[in-house]
Amino acid sequence: LLTRTQNAAVEKGYENIEIVWGDIESVDGVKLKDELLDGVLLSNTLFQVDNKIHTIKEAYRVLKPGGILAIIDWNESYGGIGPPQQSILTSAEANLICNDNGFIAKGTFDAGEHHYGLLFKKAAAHSEASSVEQDFISRTVAQELI
Repeated sequence: LLTRTQNAAVEKGYENIEIVWGDIESVDGVKLKDELLDGVLLSNTLFQVDNKIHTIKEAYRVLKPGGILAIIDWNESYGGIGPPQQSILTSAEANLICNDNGFIAKGTFDAGEHHYGLLFKKAAAHSEASSVEQDFISRTVAQELI
């Protein structure tokens, strides 16, 4: 898939595409410099990873201050059309994890009938996001998702 993506980029004349193989569940696992990217898209990803918090932390690490994180994921299982129900990460859970790890919610977008779309901005400093009021229950729920 990565080779096909690289070949398609070359065929279309895109010179700013670089394919990187990495581990999004490990801090520094993507092998990109800190604060390199303007945007990160996690599409149909969070339901598949075991360590959702490390995945969000890795997105935070590679994003520039003010960078945008877009998340698209399944709303529910839909009787076998989507992933198993126990793998679903709700939009509320995704919001908690992102808010607890340096992101500020910026809104939602239409991601289709079976998915949700969330937008977050990387806080200029981690303390900016920390100023968002977090209650004990939301922090506890986020930690349970590890």
